[in-house]
Amino acid sequence: MKKIIIGSVICFIISLVMSLFDGLYIGKDVISTLYTVSGIMFSIGMSLTVISHTSGVKNKDIRLSIRKEIKRVRNNFIYCFSLATILYMLLISFISDDGISEIYYSILNGIIKFKISHLLATYMVYSIIYFTINFISIQRLNESIEEELNK
Repeated sequence: MKKIIIGSVICFIISLVMSLFDGLYIGKDVISTLYTVSGIMFSIGMSLTVISHTSGVKNKDIRLSIRKEIKRVRNNFIYCFSLATILYMLLISFISDDGISEIYYSILNGIIKFKISHLLATYMVYSIIYFTINFISIQRLNESIEEELNK
């Protein structure tokens, strides 16, 4: 969960930097596509955590450790996608179709203008990367289960 919070802060910082470029427009269609891809990645990840099982592992400590890791990964998937969904639902209505007439949030008395579309796009890309990294974690878990079964 700590990685998700750190990643979210990094997304905010990246979106602040992106907001400095006046010619960079991100429309609703881009945000919706990224959210759809994020949803697909979430579904795949959740199905991978559901099918991971430790029934054949005889060592109780190892079995409990693997289960704990599977639950951790599952919970992180849920948290990351929940945050993506909440951001999407709350902020998509503020973005026009072309991304130009959207709400800016002024920070430091207007010195920095923050575009909502940049935050949404950055977080959606982050969630996709995060899900991919967790796919690799699940694969490692499944390999460790297989190794324990072969002992």
